[in-house]
Amino acid sequence: MGGRSHRDELIALVALVVLAALITVTVALLEPDNPLSAAVAPAEPSSDAATPSPADPGDAVDDQVLVGDDAFVYACDLVPKDDVTQIFGEFGSQAYVRQQYLTRTPTQAEFTGASAFAYGGLATECTYWFDDPGAHSLRLTVTQLPSDRLATRRWSHVAKEADPVPGTGGLLRYDKAEGDFEVRSDRVLVEARYDVENGRKHPEGPSRQEQTPLMVDLRTVVDQHLADGTATAGPRPTNTDATGTLGGAAYVEPCVALSADVFTALGGPPAEPLVVDTSLIADDPWTGADVSSCERSGAAKVAKPVQERRTFAVLEIRYAADQASAEEVRERHLERRYPRSAEITKLHTDDGVVDVVEPPAKKSAMRTRIAHVVAGPYELRLAVVRDVGPRHPTGTPVTDAELLAAVSALRESVAVP
Repeated sequence: MGGRSHRDELIALVALVVLAALITVTVALLEPDNPLSAAVAPAEPSSDAATPSPADPGDAVDDQVLVGDDAFVYACDLVPKDDVTQIFGEFGSQAYVRQQYLTRTPTQAEFTGASAFAYGGLATECTYWFDDPGAHSLRLTVTQLPSDRLATRRWSHVAKEADPVPGTGGLLRYDKAEGDFEVRSDRVLVEARYDVENGRKHPEGPSRQEQTPLMVDLRTVVDQHLADGTATAGPRPTNTDATGTLGGAAYVEPCVALSADVFTALGGPPAEPLVVDTSLIADDPWTGADVSSCERSGAAKVAKPVQERRTFAVLEIRYAADQASAEEVRERHLERRYPRSAEITKLHTDDGVVDVVEPPAKKSAMRTRIAHVVAGPYELRLAVVRDVGPRHPTGTPVTDAELLAAVSALRESVAVP
């Protein structure tokens, strides 16, 4: 794996596994200094920050998600945070985690697209940013192969370029060129990169000698969680450390709120099964509120990849004590986040006002439209762009009717009994 797995995700529009990067690019094109992007480390919730979600991620996930005949492996459950802490050390107050997972078994077409960029399998990621004195991060790329033959073939390529770690039977290897460790456990291959600067190889990062005993322990954890079934039990909530409430509002898992029904209301293609989930940011710079986020995508069926059109949606949920406080959050958000040249229109509905933001038109920018709405103690921000493809890199703007339909579905999805 190593550098060979670091794919050009902008080109791979047809691949399921590139969804996260594509949506992040969508956001970055709109807001290059967005602190919700993976380049800036948000905060992990404090121990009294949030309650368990009223709707767990599992509520939005099929009972059994498969890759071939095997249960899907959730990357952040394969090496969960408690084990990461025991092996690599404590997390700081600004630590956070970003995970990808599937909400259902991919269709054959979806799997074929993904497998073209994952050596015949399917790859997802879990990344931990430690906020420790060494500014470390741990990125885990988990490639799941649907057969022994494909797993063995892929591992034989890894073995040609990565040195075996003594005492591991050749199932833990080190890629000198990339500085990655490679793990094999049955049909699951893991690329582990422990480094600084958001997982990119850095000359001041930990040495091979420093990392080797840590990765031996990591391999043990991988085997353990595959053997006991915890790696396939379901997605790990982003608020695993949290108790209490966020300013009085119950925590809502963002990838439950941004459901397939909400995505369908946008009028584009159905949502694909991969979602991207980021843990809480405390006191975001625009509003001072806590925020969580989720990203989804869907592609229309086409005869040729070059004809593909894709819809992207990014949901952010901010928490307040009550509806009046959430309205104040929205006002601060609209005032501070956008340039003066942005056009903001108020759409009045039976459920309240929806602010629709039109970012300043730029020749190369995606035609993203953004809705801000208050639902009880939550301020919701939904950014959407339709019909992005190789021949249409800027996409087309979603209509008012489509935005309002999605907002209406969102209001229902975040309602807490």
